[in-house]
Amino acid sequence: MDSKHRPYRMCIGCRKARPKDELLRFVKSDEGQAVFDADCSRGGRGFYLCPGPACFEQAHRNRKTRAAYFRTRDTVREAIVEIQETILKFIEKDLILCKKTGYLGDARDEETPPGESELVLVAAERSPEEKGEMHTAAHSSQTRIFSLPASLGGPAGCCAAVRKGFPLANRLAMNLQKYEMLSSKGPAL
Repeated sequence: MDSKHRPYRMCIGCRKARPKDELLRFVKSDEGQAVFDADCSRGGRGFYLCPGPACFEQAHRNRKTRAAYFRTRDTVREAIVEIQETILKFIEKDLILCKKTGYLGDARDEETPPGESELVLVAAERSPEEKGEMHTAAHSSQTRIFSLPASLGGPAGCCAAVRKGFPLANRLAMNLQKYEMLSSKGPAL
């Protein structure tokens, strides 16, 4: 059991308290615009949103929130696309580092069965049956499984596995989860 304290913050869209690392943080720029703080390093007063389009819509519909943070945003969709691109860059950096350090392997390879992996990344173009098989194998071994964003340009039919022990596995998993939630389809699996 993890005895570490996890700070909670409230989403200004749905007004629910969630663990801070599951939310997207924004800060107010000098121009009064809400700016996505991807690595939570910017100073100043911030606010949090769940990584779901519904929370963005709710925050934008609220007159006080819109007046304070989203004044010049034309559409919520533009903000979501911008945030997805930023998160995608973080995912790509983590995957490159994972590959360079030898923690990234092929999930279909017998050397890296799902039980030996911390994360399994399944290409979006895989058939639903194959995705289901990978999901079942990963679930039985308590391995987290995510859909690999198509824009990362992995080989067709790619099925990658992040081996246990990769120091940034939790951050990678959290960014993959946020990316899936921000997509119009929601979580892929």
